[in-house]
Amino acid sequence: MYNIEKSTIQPKEFLMNTKLLSFYLALILIQISVYGCNAPQANHADQQIISRLKTFYTEYIIQMEKLPDKTKTDSLKLAYCTSDLLQTIESQQLDYDPFLKAQDCDKEWLKTLTISKNHDREGEYRIGFLDSFKGETTEIIVKVVSENGVYKIDSLF
Repeated sequence: MYNIEKSTIQPKEFLMNTKLLSFYLALILIQISVYGCNAPQANHADQQIISRLKTFYTEYIIQMEKLPDKTKTDSLKLAYCTSDLLQTIESQQLDYDPFLKAQDCDKEWLKTLTISKNHDREGEYRIGFLDSFKGETTEIIVKVVSENGVYKIDSLF
């Protein structure tokens, strides 16, 4: 009939293999728990930043499309941008709006406004919208930093 041979693994070897297997299993579980705990925190911060950027750009485009009230736009910039960025912009005396990379503004841009994390560089986010005047997508890269626990735009590219 069937020829059943005895196992060649001795009890001592079996015990060593079991301990080794248990060690690797514990190591894998530790890695999963460590990476599992850290990932949602980073994702939550990114979601907060994206939400904050969306709020800023929505309010900014609405404000700029009207006859801009300098007091309101300055207040908006102070709430969402670092003072270093605002001083840099002021010193450059640009003939266009660096937040929009345009001279004019159109509320229609809000329909195509997208904001995403730039996974290639830490703290950078991509702002994009279809510029109906140019007929092309405008992309602005912003660097965001935490200033006293509040996320603010620190650079524009």
